[in-house]
Amino acid sequence: MEKRAKRRPRRSYPDAERIIIECEMEACIHCGAELEDRRPWHMRKTVQTFKGPVFVAGKSKKCTNAACEHGGMHYYATGVLTVSLPKSTYGLDVLSYIGWRHEHDHRQLVEIHRELNEKGIEINERNVGKLYRQFLALLGATSEQAAERLAQTALEHGGVIWAIDGLQPEGHGGLLYVLYEALSGQPVSAIQLEGSGTEEQLVDWLKAYSRLPFKALATLSDGEKAIIAALKHSWPNAVHQRCQLHFLNNLADPVLKVDTQLRKFMYDDLGEISAVPDQTESEPFPEQEQAVDRPATCKRQPRDRELMTIESQIRTAIRDALHHKSRKPFHWAGLTGYQQLEAIDQALANVPADEPETAYLHRIASQVTRAVEKNRTLADDLKLAHKQLCLIADCLRYPQSNLAEDDSQPPTSQPTSQQIAREMQTLMAHFQPDHKRQKAQSALHRAWHRTWSAFGADLLHCYDIPGLPADNLRMEALFGRLRRRQRRINGRKSTAELRDSGHCQVLFLADSQQELLQQMQVVPINSYLQHRRQLAEAEKPRQFLERLHRNPLDTVTLLVEQHNQRRQQITQPPPSDTPDNDLVAQSDSRPASILAQYGNLKRTVPAFIRQLFSLPSADQGLSDALPP
Repeated sequence: MEKRAKRRPRRSYPDAERIIIECEMEACIHCGAELEDRRPWHMRKTVQTFKGPVFVAGKSKKCTNAACEHGGMHYYATGVLTVSLPKSTYGLDVLSYIGWRHEHDHRQLVEIHRELNEKGIEINERNVGKLYRQFLALLGATSEQAAERLAQTALEHGGVIWAIDGLQPEGHGGLLYVLYEALSGQPVSAIQLEGSGTEEQLVDWLKAYSRLPFKALATLSDGEKAIIAALKHSWPNAVHQRCQLHFLNNLADPVLKVDTQLRKFMYDDLGEISAVPDQTESEPFPEQEQAVDRPATCKRQPRDRELMTIESQIRTAIRDALHHKSRKPFHWAGLTGYQQLEAIDQALANVPADEPETAYLHRIASQVTRAVEKNRTLADDLKLAHKQLCLIADCLRYPQSNLAEDDSQPPTSQPTSQQIAREMQTLMAHFQPDHKRQKAQSALHRAWHRTWSAFGADLLHCYDIPGLPADNLRMEALFGRLRRRQRRINGRKSTAELRDSGHCQVLFLADSQQELLQQMQVVPINSYLQHRRQLAEAEKPRQFLERLHRNPLDTVTLLVEQHNQRRQQITQPPPSDTPDNDLVAQSDSRPASILAQYGNLKRTVPAFIRQLFSLPSADQGLSDALPP
């Protein structure tokens, strides 16, 4: 007989506090008959909490009405879920502590494990990770409580404003979509989708929130087509506001291609900037040499260190002009670098001529002057395009926060959408660049007319609806905080973990650990289980790679076996429709189901039990196990 593995004895807590929770239901929800108490407890366990061990038991009730079609249905005590989750021996206060320390205080799970042991909670590091995932599932299920917050916002403002944006945690892979209420400034729900989400996927996600009894004043998003289509399908009566910042970015995109050309031309025309010489000679530099014989006693001498330091800084300033980075919509790297070179050229023009220790500055000054003069026409074109883009932003009054912060203007100074549209048409009529000679302005002109005619009206709803933002920068700030929090937690630059659990982490809104615990205690069990399954599905790709890296042979072999089994299922011929085969199938249907059930059962029976009761082993035929 095989030896049975030794189990660690279950620890008893004789002094544990006893909590008996009765079922809250008094009558059957189907027939209204009074419910009867059941003698056995439907759940009993000892739970570790920060207040000490607690013995929790729940008593259920059942319907005893014989006429009720649901007679005998059991009604359980849901109050036990406010103490601990099913199949868990740790209290919700332990889960809230793990979540608060990890998300708010940016502690790693190793540190939290050590703290829990110091506080008297018996747990190993692996179980801390499991409890953290349970916390994430509870956190994701708190989106069901959004109706209370939205009701307060709708009462104050007469409705709500929905905003959606997507985030790629690592710049590739799946997208994290967040539903955001703009007036209250809080995320309501989030979802992880593989690749770019389709309109159907987003509409299915928004279905629960489109049915809420709150008036949608407007919707807000960037220019992603799937998001706009999903918002218009879910709230067809609400106007849609496009982000004005994305509109300005779209105008700057084609001009930045010309700006990149300017930076490349400056790099080629400037040439290589020689290093600062550390020794000097009595004769001038080679380009200033005269047709005279050099004296035989010419010797090099070390230069002054302070002069060399100053010349190195000037050289660094020249090289830095070629390494700026563009930031849409208003910071253009090529134009900024040209203006920096232009300022350096003006400063170097003040270097006195024919004086000692100025030869190096004169040399690099000639290179800078050449680069500035050769690219002046293109740079002037970019300057005018940049000025025109700033005029467009001023016409939109973007950013609008300047109006709210300026107390000198009366409240009636806020423009209307019709006024902005008239000013924009006038500005477009006066902007007529030369399309043959002014590439940057021509690119801006085409992009401006194309985007304004396509969706210019969607940029102006924010002037007529109070509280409607002109951009979705608050969403971008939310994503930025989420990324920074993840980097602080893991101590690395990577935020790949957000691809698995970002749709739960973005809903971390509690101001204290006690508030977090209260949010978790009112989560319905079905919502928790649903989000737990979603987390498990999101983690499958990462877990597969971990198994592959640990044992590539077994992992791929298992995949090949699964492929073979599935291929055989697909290629199997369909059953024949002849009467004889039908009779055979009907006669064998019950034994086949018994065989299938027993086949699943016998693989779970331990070996020593099979030997004790003379049950067949897993490799024996099923015919020996069944009666004749």
